[in-house]
Amino acid sequence: MTQTRTVQSKPTILEWATTAVDAGNRTIAACNGDGRLINLPSVSAEVNPYDDLPNDCEASAIIHYHDGTAAERNSRFVVGRLAHELGGIQTFSGEKSELAGRLVIAAIQPPSGSRQVVIRRLILCTPNTTASSKIVAMKEQLLGVHSYERDGVGLTVNIQNVVCQPETQGAYKFAKANNLFKWSDHPNGILDLGGKTSIAQLYLPSGMAPKAGRVVLPGTYKLAQMIAENDPTLVQLDNTPDLGLIMDGIASQQYMYGLDVCFRETFEQQLPKWLGEIRSQVKLGWAKYLSQLGEVLMIGGSAPLANSFVVATGGRYKIAENHGTINVQGMALS
Repeated sequence: MTQTRTVQSKPTILEWATTAVDAGNRTIAACNGDGRLINLPSVSAEVNPYDDLPNDCEASAIIHYHDGTAAERNSRFVVGRLAHELGGIQTFSGEKSELAGRLVIAAIQPPSGSRQVVIRRLILCTPNTTASSKIVAMKEQLLGVHSYERDGVGLTVNIQNVVCQPETQGAYKFAKANNLFKWSDHPNGILDLGGKTSIAQLYLPSGMAPKAGRVVLPGTYKLAQMIAENDPTLVQLDNTPDLGLIMDGIASQQYMYGLDVCFRETFEQQLPKWLGEIRSQVKLGWAKYLSQLGEVLMIGGSAPLANSFVVATGGRYKIAENHGTINVQGMALS
């Protein structure tokens, strides 16, 4: 009698040469190794193990972290829109380097059917590449093997190398690769309008980004503060206005604080002041290059707020079509 023996095939290990994650203060943008773009609100929250969580929650990642260094063992947390609904920690209100493990792990999404992933090089970006202690902290959280469930799917992710590059560098690489600058033989700039801070970086024709051409600027957090301090209804609230809610109202273009307070008029009054401060600081920081400056590409989630720059400069300042993802797309080209 012939016996039939079943041979079990070994699980396929997916290998990605590069994965890029831009874990910002308001949004997490990722370009996974297969080119898939992921966008999640940059909010994280602990999950009660007895909560009945929804399936396939949009723009969210529900994580049960088993083993590794990105989070505590056997911890449960959610990143994204559901975390926002749960009143979680908005990244701009904390120290981003301390949250990097959770934010980045949530942004890694292998294709359906893949359970084991090796990432040869994980590329991150940071506003300050001289902050060595923060970079070390991020690398320590992410290097190595991570075992966790993402939306109920068990994953083992092995991150073999972590590289940190300056913010705006990815956007510049994408712009150069796609001929987005008309005058490539002149200095050009990237203006990244973000949540907690904004950054203007000038790039020379050689591609060098001189430290003297880097200007740290106020983000929409500052604009939200200006609105909170000047809106006649918000200043009369019993509690200090939640700046995150004001920023949400700006992002949605509804300009509502809760259900009853509309701050549109105050927003329209304060926006030119916020933009004026940014423009003044950029002119001052780039003074020695202004006569030769080609174009300034505006990126980041808040870039559309600066449309007046486009009009005032006759298009020399321009908003990237993919302003929300251009930086991480360029990082993935590295």
